[in-house]
Amino acid sequence: MTGLRIAIHSDLRERGDQAAVYRETLELFTRAEQLGFDTAWVRSYHSATTGRPSSRPAQIAERLTRMRELAAEEGRTLAFGIRLHVLSRDTGAAAWAEANRLLDRVSPERVRQAQQVFAGTESVGQQRMAALHNGDRSRLEVSPNLWAGYGLVRGGAGTALVGSHGEVADRIEEYHALGIDHFILSGQPHLEEAYYFAEGAAAELRRRGLLQALA
Repeated sequence: MTGLRIAIHSDLRERGDQAAVYRETLELFTRAEQLGFDTAWVRSYHSATTGRPSSRPAQIAERLTRMRELAAEEGRTLAFGIRLHVLSRDTGAAAWAEANRLLDRVSPERVRQAQQVFAGTESVGQQRMAALHNGDRSRLEVSPNLWAGYGLVRGGAGTALVGSHGEVADRIEEYHALGIDHFILSGQPHLEEAYYFAEGAAAELRRRGLLQALA
């Protein structure tokens, strides 16, 4: 049996000067390391200043650059991850058809109720996610293969990679090129989408040498 590993977790919320928030978080993690914590996890809420989800590649590139600069000033290095849903199929058309099928199961009244709740939340990221499409199904592809459909009724992580296995692999490769090394992925339903992803997009990433081969 291996020894226990103790981690500290912190929320990175929008409150005033972002540089100050990052510095405070880095100081917290430095102190935690001195106290004997093994790892540290930070959860970052959406903070794109343009009112768009921060999972868009352009916004991610900007944020990662700033965080690297601030970490470097403290003599630290950071690793980055991203939380997304995935909907990967043999063809892009099949993937988008499935996305639309999921939407067809949600009534306009359910969307309206959810959007009202999101509009009243104190989470800036949630407000911006809701304002991105205002419940309009025609405005859900916010970036190539990046779909905000889950965000119509789901709080928190509301964006998904939707497309063919090759297209989803392309987007993941794009994020990786920006400096994202950890991908926290899910699907609806989880088990079935895990198989689709593993046999499709993940296999393609292995062919590209971006994912370790299975033993």
